[in-house]
Amino acid sequence: MAIENVKRRFTKHIPGFSECSYSERLSLLKLPSLELHVRRLRFDLFYCYRIIFGLVDINCDNVFEIRSCTVTTGHPYKIFKHHCTSSTRSSFFSERVVDIWN
Repeated sequence: MAIENVKRRFTKHIPGFSECSYSERLSLLKLPSLELHVRRLRFDLFYCYRIIFGLVDINCDNVFEIRSCTVTTGHPYKIFKHHCTSSTRSSFFSERVVDIWN
C-alpha cells in the first residue's frame, strides 16, 4: 500500500527512531497500521450489507434508519446520519459506517 510506505519512511526520519523496526516505531509513536484500518473498513461495509439485507439475525430498524430516497443517483439504501455530540458515539459501528455506505 503506497500510503503505508509514506508512513514507513516518515517515521524512520524522526530522530531516534531510524534504528527501530517499523512495528516498533508504530507502537512507540502509538500509531495504528493503515492495513488494520482498511481491514476494519471492509468488515464494516460487509456487515452493514448483511444487516440491511437481512442476512444476519439483527433487525435493521434497531441499528439503522434507512431514509426514503427520491434522488435518482446512488442506491436506494441510504442510511440517515444522526448528529453526534460526543466522539464516543461517533465511533460506534452504526454511526461510523454511514458516510462510507452512503
